[in-house]
Amino acid sequence: MRYDAVIIGGGPGGYECALWIHKLGGKAAVVEKSELGGVCTNRGCIPTKALAASCEAVEAVRKAAQHGIEANNVKTDVGKMLKRRDRVALTLRKGIEKILEETGVEIVKGDARVKSANEVEAGGMTLECENIVLASGSKPTGLPGLELDGEYIISGDDAATSNEFTEDIVVVGGGFIGCEYAAIYGKLGCNVTLVEALPRILAAEDSEISKELESILSKDVRIVKDVKVESADRDSKTVKVGGEDIKADRILLAVGRKPNIPEGVGELGVEVGEDGVKVNPRMETSVKGVYAVGDVTGGSYKLAHVAYAGAETAAKNIMGLDDEVDYDAVPWCVFTLPEIGRVGVTEDEAGSGCKVGRADYISNGKARCMGERSGFCKVVVDGEGVIVGVHMIGAHASDLIGEASLAVKMKLKASDVAATIHPHPTLTEIFKEACRKAVNQ
Repeated sequence: MRYDAVIIGGGPGGYECALWIHKLGGKAAVVEKSELGGVCTNRGCIPTKALAASCEAVEAVRKAAQHGIEANNVKTDVGKMLKRRDRVALTLRKGIEKILEETGVEIVKGDARVKSANEVEAGGMTLECENIVLASGSKPTGLPGLELDGEYIISGDDAATSNEFTEDIVVVGGGFIGCEYAAIYGKLGCNVTLVEALPRILAAEDSEISKELESILSKDVRIVKDVKVESADRDSKTVKVGGEDIKADRILLAVGRKPNIPEGVGELGVEVGEDGVKVNPRMETSVKGVYAVGDVTGGSYKLAHVAYAGAETAAKNIMGLDDEVDYDAVPWCVFTLPEIGRVGVTEDEAGSGCKVGRADYISNGKARCMGERSGFCKVVVDGEGVIVGVHMIGAHASDLIGEASLAVKMKLKASDVAATIHPHPTLTEIFKEACRKAVNQ
């Protein structure tokens, strides 16, 4: 059989591309050497969010007295939480496999080797195709002197499947992965030290958002900034940071990821940079008929939902349509406790001509009912009142950022959102109120 596309990698970009090709009348095969669903389903997004949900349940019980509920002698069974985490991931992985099989996508297990622009070797056979899609994802990186070993020095991928919970842990890297794990470990009673080399955690976020998260996170986590890890001693289980020895039963490195480049890609002549495979907005590489989507393309957008978008675009172009990915309104979410959501530019990036509106959770009726008093929403508008950035921290920020993403994509004015009736009492009113304040309404 000759496929319209052979897709290397069964993660979000890979399986989504295959489904789109079949939806458009084509035939695709997915080559996956490990589990379908990729890092996101098995070692990233899903396992961590399952644990975060367990932590939210713990917090809800701790706050139950506020609602007149006496919950005495509450115990947390981390082992059961980890089993639940694994069940959630397994259920979703099986769901992906079932959808692919029912759609008619051929699943080939094994390592892939690109033999030519129309041939991929995998599973002991040669798959012939009109196009190849590289969707092979990424893997965690280490640091000089702090090489990942999967035991004492682990990655976020390792942590997502580990059944070991240590008392003292040092998390190196204050980006979104590091902050998410620090929040989880802190809520579950571990002694957590979060080390960030820059002057603030979540340096890519709005500075006020970063400051607010640090204030909340520091209740459960010790945060050390503007310093680097000097060394780690596996025997004494200590980490030297800024001249101080910190006890660490384990070290979790969250300092970045690098692309998985399939064998044969370089020989084929595909242009590969330091960050990953180079693509244009049509997701085409430098070699005709070879596409790339998701983390393997590097850049700033190592996000599952961006991989979905790239997969759809690649599939449409493979099947004769004309499509490009629009990166103007990509939402970002950090699943700490509380959550963070953002889209567009920050206040600093917008420049002196911008205006900002801010609304606090504490003033919102639904947030008050929920007992969620921490958090706020910032709306950044340009000189014409067009929404160019939205930044949120608080309960369900990851859900609320969807409306803001649409507003940024459609270049709506803050007055448009302010004039739209929002249901009451809901958290969505926080975004509306921030828009009103941005245009002084």
